[in-house]
Amino acid sequence: MLKAFADILVREFRVHDILGRVGGDEFMVLMRDMTEETVERADEMSGEILRMLRELKVGRAERFSCSIGIGTASGNCSFQELYQVADKALYEAKERGKACFVRHSSEETGN
Repeated sequence: MLKAFADILVREFRVHDILGRVGGDEFMVLMRDMTEETVERADEMSGEILRMLRELKVGRAERFSCSIGIGTASGNCSFQELYQVADKALYEAKERGKACFVRHSSEETGN
């Protein structure tokens, strides 16, 4: 299941985005050099990824879900700052329940 999900993530996000499993059903995405257009696309992709995951079948297992925290930055931002932004988004996604994503930008959080 993790390999199939990783294939979905790699296919949907940009080559230079940083994708990772934090633990269990928790994933983070770090995205730099974002424009208004790519931010909108990231939201669309995340919703589509959650839909694809719900429809994924591996053997007899099906209806998977996860929480995704996305940190974005339009300007220069260190890895650590962007990680903190994504971590905050993931924490919020987990509080909302399974099968959701939350995106925060470094500009919103002041990082």
